[in-house]
Amino acid sequence: MLKKVWLALCLIFGSAVCCLAAVATATAADNDRLLNLGVWQVAAASGFSQSTQMHFDPRQGHVLADILTDRDIRIVAVTFANNSYGARLESAFSNAFRAQGGTIAISVSHQDDKSDYFDEIGALAAAGVEHLVVFGQLDRGGMKIIRTALDTGAFEKFVLGDGMIGGSLIEEIGDELNGTIGTYPGTDGAGSADQMTIGIDPLNTSSVLVGTSVQAGLAIKLEALESGSESGLDSAGDVKLTGIGNATGAYRELEIKNGKFETVKIR
Repeated sequence: MLKKVWLALCLIFGSAVCCLAAVATATAADNDRLLNLGVWQVAAASGFSQSTQMHFDPRQGHVLADILTDRDIRIVAVTFANNSYGARLESAFSNAFRAQGGTIAISVSHQDDKSDYFDEIGALAAAGVEHLVVFGQLDRGGMKIIRTALDTGAFEKFVLGDGMIGGSLIEEIGDELNGTIGTYPGTDGAGSADQMTIGIDPLNTSSVLVGTSVQAGLAIKLEALESGSESGLDSAGDVKLTGIGNATGAYRELEIKNGKFETVKIR
């Protein structure tokens, strides 16, 4: 599917746009238009994996803080991948959560792809809290962290960033994850005709859901950027911009119920 898609990923950070292009069908003219707009592109020919698309979005940290506050979860332990994505998401979440009166009992970084995570889980468990927030990547050690936490009895309640959302998590661990909450980019607006406008389906980590609405939406974004119009960007994929060009896209609040990811609400 990737080779048939013009642009497979478009995330807006401040005034910059980060795109993952299926270069087999992107034209030189398209590329020139993007470069002239200050767009950074990453080409993906094949073997597209979850680990290649983890991009930091500060809004996700604020959304997660809001979710925990709304659920009256006031103290958590946090583990985050020791990379730019994990560290920045942890910082955004922690700052927002504390600003809302929440407490981070302990925050421990973890390296990707370790053989085991007993030391990290031991340190986190020593804080004596119920909820473990995981900002990592499912296929880079995140699965092992949750499995270790459950096997040792350290934690039974989890809060997940988007890098941890995937059908394989439920397939591997099962009903023990019921009640787990998390966030994943997505909307229910007119700009999202597909099941998810773009990205990995939380119920199937092997599929990338990109449809014709994505191509149309990106075309609108390009036109809007070139014309300096904010309204065009707002109409494409439910992406809103602040006065200085920051994106405030929507997130799905997810919860695992009866062994399935379910969308609780759009935030």
